[in-house]
Amino acid sequence: MTSKSEPTELSVSDAVARRIKEARARRGWSAKQLAERCAEHGLTGLTHAVLNNIESGRPNAHGERKRDVSVDELLGLAFVLDVAPIHLLALPESAEAELAVRVTPATVVSDNTALLQWMRGEKPLPESDSRLYFGSAIENLPAPNAGHTSAEYARSVLQDRAKELLQGFNEQTAQMAAQATAQLQGLVTDAENAINDGASLDEVMALLKRASQP
Repeated sequence: MTSKSEPTELSVSDAVARRIKEARARRGWSAKQLAERCAEHGLTGLTHAVLNNIESGRPNAHGERKRDVSVDELLGLAFVLDVAPIHLLALPESAEAELAVRVTPATVVSDNTALLQWMRGEKPLPESDSRLYFGSAIENLPAPNAGHTSAEYARSVLQDRAKELLQGFNEQTAQMAAQATAQLQGLVTDAENAINDGASLDEVMALLKRASQP
């Protein structure tokens, strides 16, 4: 899940706050102008001061974020900024070489593509239960339209699941083959040692028979 060099880990709210700031800058708006646009859409709680707190996080003396971003705020800001909500959940477009998001204290994601695929219901994270993940994805298929049908989406999801199963099968097969090869090499070595010690053919065959039994 992480890259070779240690990434800078961000909380989800840290990442969202940076994406909000980036989207605001792309529109050429100051935090005050964004607050004005929010007020025009009835989001009166997203004042200039609140937006500053969201973007800064109001860090404490240890630099820890005290002001998280709520789901209501994320959806409202996505609407005002004319971006999809998922756009604000991606990794920031930062000058820093490596960034990662802490999805949970034990799960850090540094691959933006993997993060977005997980959010879109296309591919689970390695720690997820893929059966439950894909089952939920199929239950929540998008409504059919001219360019993308539910059947196409289901096929895509199932193909991804099939690829995961095939990869797991191939890995298990390779492990079993390696174990069998190691066992066979051990049997050959035991037989050679027995022959060198003067064992008869019947004794060698008996040795191989015992060694091959489960």
